[in-house]
Amino acid sequence: MVTNSDKYEYKSLDFGEVLETSLRYWIKNLKSYWLLFFLFQLVILSVAYGVFFLSGGNIFVGQLATNLGAIIPGWLYVSFLPTLLVIGLVGIVVAVLIINLIIQAILGGMVVRHTADHHAQLMPTISASYNHAKSRLWSLIGAQILIAIILFGLLFGIIIVSVFLSIGLLFVIGIFALVGLIVGVVIMLILVIYISVRLSVVTPAVILGGESATGSLSRSWNLLRGNWWRVFGITFLIALLSLVVGIPTSIVSSLITLSLFNPSILVAAIIAYIIISAVMAGITGPLGTTTATMIYHDLMGRQFGAPSPTELRHKRPYTKCPVCGTPASPGDRFCERCGRQLNID
Repeated sequence: MVTNSDKYEYKSLDFGEVLETSLRYWIKNLKSYWLLFFLFQLVILSVAYGVFFLSGGNIFVGQLATNLGAIIPGWLYVSFLPTLLVIGLVGIVVAVLIINLIIQAILGGMVVRHTADHHAQLMPTISASYNHAKSRLWSLIGAQILIAIILFGLLFGIIIVSVFLSIGLLFVIGIFALVGLIVGVVIMLILVIYISVRLSVVTPAVILGGESATGSLSRSWNLLRGNWWRVFGITFLIALLSLVVGIPTSIVSSLITLSLFNPSILVAAIIAYIIISAVMAGITGPLGTTTATMIYHDLMGRQFGAPSPTELRHKRPYTKCPVCGTPASPGDRFCERCGRQLNID
């Protein structure tokens, strides 16, 4: 059911239209988004590496800091020593992780609202879009937490099953026990991709549909029914574009690994990584959410809005007028009584 918060006029779009509008709104609004995403990523990465080095390279701190988006090579890890400093820094990292979740939710919601308003020609402002996203904060965070629980639960379950399967095969076919683990990994990847796509329009459902955390998951799941491959194709192409645009970040991250053989460039490599990652985050960060917004617009149009010309051409002709009920022949284009258009060939 469409809630009262759905104030937009949805219309189904072709595959190419979704891509074209997504890229157009992404480029059009990039100058408005870029600084926000840049500063956010810059602060997050600076904090991540800062607490890591202050901890003396503690493994636990490094693992937590990596969750903030920093690439910290394993060879930099030193120990698990739970000193008072390490405990304090762990607390800081946990607090920043929570702040990270909140800010990411608000920025994502802001992009959704801003994109939808642009598409509806409502002349949006960043401040208005930001305030609307902030008003939906708890639903946004709740939805992201639920998705994380679902995916991590799935990963954990499949890993456990794969391990037991491998142990069982070990006694039967020896070295080929690895087959069980490989099968489990493949199944895990397929399920994660499938569920991720089915839940890909959760944020637009919260912002544009006014849904709760659980309601947004339900709406996304239902909207993707029968449209999975289309949405997968769109998100796959957008992911490839993001990968290409983010190549500079990958190159600089490799410099950090190369620093193993030349520690003198370690600090310079990390600073370069932080800056370039922040620059790239400002560019690629809004892309996925902008695309999700246009996918949501398309899916809502297909389920509740006006059909596209392509869909109309493939509709079966009416046998009677849907307005006045007058019988109609398959070749009739208009109702002879009320003039209602019946089919488009």
